[in-house]
Amino acid sequence: MPASDVEDFGGQAWTCEDAEVPGLYVLTDGQTTPSHPLEVQTMLVAEDTGVAITLGPETQRAIEMCRGQPTTVAEIAALIEVPLQITKVILSRLIDAGALITVASSPSAPAETSLLEAVLEGLRNLAVEPAPSC
Repeated sequence: MPASDVEDFGGQAWTCEDAEVPGLYVLTDGQTTPSHPLEVQTMLVAEDTGVAITLGPETQRAIEMCRGQPTTVAEIAALIEVPLQITKVILSRLIDAGALITVASSPSAPAETSLLEAVLEGLRNLAVEPAPSC
């Protein structure tokens, strides 16, 4: 039907330029729950399995980020610019496919006493100095 006929019905003609970008659920085929219990601090590393995986740009970037060094779920979500829940679903699928594995994060080293004492002293100095009057 020509655009002029549609306009005669009281509406504007629809064009491809008017189409919205598909929703993010398209990235996960509608899946909303990850198959693995991933937390924001979960560390992931890419595995070179040789298995062919069909990758979208977000998936490819996630794998590239995890090559050679552990990367957290939060970092991946921020850098691929996808909401956290969608990122967890994408990463879960990559784990299922064998492209990523989770790694245990090492416990953080205990803070040095001298550093903590310096911070405490700095805070005390801030509390002693009077605030400038307006």
